[in-house]
Amino acid sequence: MKKLLTTFFGLALVFSMITGCSSASQPLKSIAIYPKTLNLKPKDTKQLKTVLTPKDTEDTSLIWSSSDENVAKVSDKGKVTAVGSGSCTITAASSKYSKISKDIAVTVKAEETTNTNNTITTTSDTSNVITYVAPADTTQVYPSYYLSEAEVSAMDKQTIQFVINQIYAKNGYIFQTQSYQDYFSQMSWYKPISHNISPSDMSAMDRANVNLLIKYRDTSINDVGYIWTYYATNSQLTESYVRQLSQYDIQLLINTIYAKNGYLFHTPEILAMFNSQPWYHGTQSDQSKISLSSLDQSNLNLLVAHRQ
Repeated sequence: MKKLLTTFFGLALVFSMITGCSSASQPLKSIAIYPKTLNLKPKDTKQLKTVLTPKDTEDTSLIWSSSDENVAKVSDKGKVTAVGSGSCTITAASSKYSKISKDIAVTVKAEETTNTNNTITTTSDTSNVITYVAPADTTQVYPSYYLSEAEVSAMDKQTIQFVINQIYAKNGYIFQTQSYQDYFSQMSWYKPISHNISPSDMSAMDRANVNLLIKYRDTSINDVGYIWTYYATNSQLTESYVRQLSQYDIQLLINTIYAKNGYLFHTPEILAMFNSQPWYHGTQSDQSKISLSSLDQSNLNLLVAHRQ
């Protein structure tokens, strides 16, 4: 009986330590906003997503502002409404820590297409609506960096398809759809090469971005709890499957295996990406203490073996 009581009180002490630690709030360290840029038409609206680090901070109150409300306005919940053509900056700032804030660039432009007479006309045919996603540096073609899951998940399917087309255009693809061919032909960077451009002809970055965009375009990412990488590691991976993956996808799947098992990432960008997923609960910052199932360990070994 005494031994049982000792065990009970020991467990109670451990439980109180765990609950005590989990309830301690952490000061806010950084704010991330997705998507990182917005390209809108007048009257468009877009709900911005924020990721606060650490995720258990109680300092969640943000102050939203626009540098030019004649271009775009923002609500106190981060909903952006495009007003008129131009560019502005949307800022989310901590109400408690004056030095912690995050900006994103917003461009509002009336939608236009060019007809064969070189006059500017506005189209109401939504099947041919094209919104050019341009970075501040016009010598580069968006995306000029590895896209994150958080950024792609914030896109609608029309935007995803356009970004895919833009990557193909960047690599010299000649489009069968005339409206797209006419559009990209206006871009100084577009050099038509072939009707037969495939991801294998692209750089590792472009190939990884196309793969990620297609996965979000072709899957129901709005289903409760669905994230393709989560389920991609729930079955035994094969040598032939991993061999065809890009290095970006391989590293993403490695990270996902650790994320599934509660690893608390030290890299802010990776942590922000997984923090935006409903299934992620990072609790262990020591990777050596992560306990993997035999399936996860087998998949991890295979992925690491193919990582360069």
